[in-house]
Amino acid sequence: MDKVRAFAKATPTVACVYLERPAILTPIDAEVTALLGDFGSHPDALLDLVFGRTKPEGKLPFDLPSSSRAVETAREDVPFDARNPFYRFGHGLTFQCCPQADAVTSGPTSRTRGPQARHRMGA
Repeated sequence: MDKVRAFAKATPTVACVYLERPAILTPIDAEVTALLGDFGSHPDALLDLVFGRTKPEGKLPFDLPSSSRAVETAREDVPFDARNPFYRFGHGLTFQCCPQADAVTSGPTSRTRGPQARHRMGA
């Protein structure tokens, strides 16, 4: 994580996380410019998204927990039982009109930080 932090301070950084299952992303979220959820996309499709040649669209199929404690206290037989999830089931990211437009996120957990809106995780 220290290498990611140092690199991200010097260079705008996009972190792409393969989400075969829910992951705790809070440690990396504050360090990177953009956070992408990957569900098995072809690398060329991801690069098209990063470079604005296509627009992102989709919704999360599960909650993303905010901490290890949230995972430990959630009941495994009850869906969407995580307390205060980092991103809620159904959260997504889309663009208003074109790839160069500002990001518009849906859901109550949308995050923008800093002087400029940052594109956050969608799916």
